Amino acid sequence: ASPMTAYLPIAKYIRAESIGVGDTTTVSFALANPVVAGTESVYVNGLLKKPTTDYSVSGQNIVFVAAPTTSAVLLVTYIKQ
Repeated sequence: ASPMTAYLPIAKYIRAESIGVGDTTTVSFALANPVVAGTESVYVNGLLKKPTTDYSVSGQNIVFVAAPTTSAVLLVTYIKQ
């Protein structure tokens, strides 16, 4: 028997969505779409951040433990609901 393969509609995959720029004060950044829990990858200046250690997801927002530095580029890849 061959294994089943699940296919994700390409329209559900959001790649490198810009959620803002760091300013050393703001910790919460809104996503354009609701995210499927656990599918997000968060990058600050190209460095992958760790869930819980560096950020959490609250509703449709990425909330950083510490505010990103001034001019830090914030990108998120995820599967939208």
